[in-house]
Amino acid sequence: SFSGLRECIRARHKVRIEYRDESERCTSRTLRPLALIFSSPVWLLAGWCETRGDFRHFRLDRIRTLQVRDETFGEEHDKGLAAYLAREAACHPDRVD
Repeated sequence: SFSGLRECIRARHKVRIEYRDESERCTSRTLRPLALIFSSPVWLLAGWCETRGDFRHFRLDRIRTLQVRDETFGEEHDKGLAAYLAREAACHPDRVD
C-alpha cells in the first residue's frame, strides 16, 4: 500500500518487490526505498536497487507484490536520497523545480 511504502521510506526498511515491466517481464528486486514521486498520471517509487546496484524507478501500478524486510539500511553517501536527487538533476538539467 501507498502508506506502507511511506512508512518503509521513513523507517528505512528494505523491501522486496515482484515487478512487471512494460514488456510484461516479471523480476524480483530488493530495494532501499527513497521517495514516492508523482509523474502524471502515475506514482513512482524511487530507490536504490540492490539487484542492479543503481538507482531505479518503479511504477506503483506495476508492483505485483511487496514484502517489507526486517533489514534496515543506513545513510550511505552514494545510495541515499541526496545522491539520487543529484543524479536526477545532472540527467535532467532542463527541468525547473
